[in-house]
Order: sequence, then C-alpha cells, then structure tokens
Amino acid sequence: MGVISSEKNFHEFRFYRPNIESMIFLLFHLLNLKQTSFQILKADDFKCLLVSERELISILKEIQFRGLISFAMSGDIIKLEPKIEFEAVPNAIRS
Repeated sequence: MGVISSEKNFHEFRFYRPNIESMIFLLFHLLNLKQTSFQILKADDFKCLLVSERELISILKEIQFRGLISFAMSGDIIKLEPKIEFEAVPNAIRS
C-alpha cells in the first residue's frame, strides 16, 4: 500500500489516507447495513484502511461538508445520518 518502506535497519513511514470516494462508499455501505453511529465509528472496516477513530471523525466532517451526511458528536452522543440514498452514492462521488 506504499505506507512503509524498509532498507536494512531503516524504516520509513509515509503519510497515508484512503481516498475520500472509498471512504464515502464504505460509510454508506455500513449505513445501508443499518449499523448504528457508534458501530460505524468503531468499525473494523476503517481500521483495515489504517484510519484511526480521530481521522475518521475528520473524514466524516469532510463528507458532511459535501452535503452527503448529517454528522454531529457531543461526548458519547453521535448523530450520523445519510442525506442521500445508498443508490445515489456513485453519482454523488462523480460530482
């Protein structure tokens, strides 16, 4: 994935962030599976993409800015709702 390179005893970690389109699709997939907001925030799917919970919150804010979701978080209370249907995701990603 191009995250780490090694040469002898030297290891170089590169900044990695999955593209936003992949994150949008994965988020809407989980929403379509009726996952709760808490389950989505803790989902192993994002960990497989090397996205921490903190990074995920940042990405969710970016997706909200695009007008695709409604997202708010206050302490342990998380509001995460889609503004478009799952079927509309491919068109939303293209625009």
